[in-house]
Amino acid sequence: MKNVKIFLTILTTALILALPLTSCGNTGDNTTKLRVSNEPVTIVDTPTSNDFAYIGSSPLSNVITGTPKVQIAGGKLTLELDAPKDDALWLITDVIPADFTVTPTDAKFLEISGFCDSAENYWLCMKGPGADGETLLYYADKDVTINGTVSSGGWTTTINVALKKGWNYMSGAVSGTTKTCTASQKKPSGAKWTVEKYE
Repeated sequence: MKNVKIFLTILTTALILALPLTSCGNTGDNTTKLRVSNEPVTIVDTPTSNDFAYIGSSPLSNVITGTPKVQIAGGKLTLELDAPKDDALWLITDVIPADFTVTPTDAKFLEISGFCDSAENYWLCMKGPGADGETLLYYADKDVTINGTVSSGGWTTTINVALKKGWNYMSGAVSGTTKTCTASQKKPSGAKWTVEKYE
C-alpha cells in the first residue's frame, strides 16, 4: 500500500533523510466529501488506463465509503472521495512521535499520498509547492491541531497545522535542510497533480 500511508509519511521521510477544496471545480461539503473536476494534470509518463481509483492493487472502495472516483480524461482529473470507512482511520497519537503535540488526542485520520492504476504501473500524486515539495490528502474525523519540531541528522521538520474535520491538503515544503508542513482545505498554490511511472 505504497500510496496510502500513516501520518509518518511526511515525518519519517524527514527523519530517514536525517531529518483538503481545489480552486478548479471544487464542490462537496468539506466535512465528508472531496470533489475535484477539470483539474489539469501534468503527464510525465502517459498512462495506459484512465482509472486511478486504486491503492496498490486494491480498489479505493476498500477504504472509502460510497463510490470513489479517480479518473483522468483529456489531461484533466475528476476526483470524488466521500468519508473513509471507520476501520481505515488511524489514531494520530498512535503513529506520531512524542515530539509533536496533538489536540485532541483522540483524533483519527487517513492519509492518501497518491493513487495508482489497477496494474500499479502509473502513479497519480501532487508535486509541489516548490521543486522538492509534496502535497498529500488527509481526512480528519474532527478538528485537530498538530504542533512541533523534530531535528535529526541535520534535517529539521516543523509541523504547525490545524486539520479541519473532513478532507485537507497537507503540504511539505523543503528549504535547504528544513521541511515545513502546512495544511488547508484548499489545494495550495504551486501544487500540481502529476502522473508518472509507479516505482
